[in-house]
Amino acid sequence: MGNADKQRQLYRVVEIFHTLQGEGRWQGTPATFIRLGACNLTCDFCDTEFDKWTEMNISAILANVGTRNTHVNITGGEPTLHDLGPLADALHKEGKYISVETNGTKEIPEEWNIDWITCSPKDRWFPKVPLKIKRVNEVKVVMGVGDEVPNHYKRILSAEHYYLQPINGDLEIDKANAVYVAGKAMSDDWQYSLQLHKVVDLP
Repeated sequence: MGNADKQRQLYRVVEIFHTLQGEGRWQGTPATFIRLGACNLTCDFCDTEFDKWTEMNISAILANVGTRNTHVNITGGEPTLHDLGPLADALHKEGKYISVETNGTKEIPEEWNIDWITCSPKDRWFPKVPLKIKRVNEVKVVMGVGDEVPNHYKRILSAEHYYLQPINGDLEIDKANAVYVAGKAMSDDWQYSLQLHKVVDLP
């Protein structure tokens, strides 16, 4: 694909917004989020909308991302349903640090040059859709009251960080889940991710 073709490539963009990263290793870091449309899973507890989008080329995306933040998080939906290579290349040329959050059902090619990969596996709910990802920086498992800690992820996914995160509402923290999962993180030696942006009412 030539440079001109890459610039013309269209991405299904749900929204682009500036906020604080509320989860995982980069919690509290100012970041720009690019939410891409479509997903290959249908989680009942999903707190995002991703089925309506606008097709945008790379130039339009860069104009909306702007210069405000160094960190750019590409999320979804499931962002790896898109060819992220051309977009990542363009963002890197603008000096951005790129993280991607994925459910891990598709491999992320090395040539995409993603700086940070968060895998939030959902195969407990979708056992017929296996994990295929191999390169991961952090694993983030969402769970609620009564769920057991899936410690097997520490064996099958090699990562620098492993987080448990409570299932929360679309805009607010679920206190019961938050307290329960915090206890599980302490008892099973996982790090804890709370969704800080929902605590301080950010997108």
